Amino acid sequence: MINLQFFTSNKYKQFLKIFKQKLYFFCYNLAFNIQKRSFYAT
Repeated sequence: MINLQFFTSNKYKQFLKIFKQKLYFFCYNLAFNIQKRSFYAT
């Protein structure tokens, strides 16, 4: 059973904020590394 109170709590909102930031940085680094690799390949 999912605790709905958790999903409306501030702790969850804080978690979501941090999770989004981490996901953004991960994607940014990934894109940067791919660009760098393709740059050196040519």
